[in-house]
Amino acid sequence: MEVRHRAGRHVAELDVPGEIKAIEVSRGGHAVIPSTTATFNSGDLVSFVVAAGSLGRLRSFLGGRWQR
Repeated sequence: MEVRHRAGRHVAELDVPGEIKAIEVSRGGHAVIPSTTATFNSGDLVSFVVAAGSLGRLRSFLGGRWQR
């Protein structure tokens, strides 16, 4: 998912224990496992692990939009 509107925010802000976890950030063609202090840049692509019941919550965190 692209997180353009989250630029400058910490990746950990989207983590919800047991529900949502950002597991990969791709930036400029290079993928990394984000640290808890990592921040988003415009154009970052992010992969999440999400509990089925938390998809709506993730969608609301992302402003109701995402790219699969």
